[in-house]
Amino acid sequence: MPISLSAAKEEDAGHWCASKTAWALVSRERAFLRKAAELYLPLHAYQKTLPWSREPHPGWLEGTERGKEHSGRPGTPGWTL
Repeated sequence: MPISLSAAKEEDAGHWCASKTAWALVSRERAFLRKAAELYLPLHAYQKTLPWSREPHPGWLEGTERGKEHSGRPGTPGWTL
């Protein structure tokens, strides 16, 4: 049974609409991820300036315990108000 030309056009129109909608979602998602990255950059830069511990801590040396290597941490004065 042959498919009519009008039915084929309707199918193509539906496919085009679905792909256009999918592209719009992808574009929105990319814009959201770009905005999230732009907001994260200043936050990450600020976090690098903070001490690693809220409270003063002497830190610890690098070492190996039970076959696992542990990175060391320098001493920290803690956070200030």
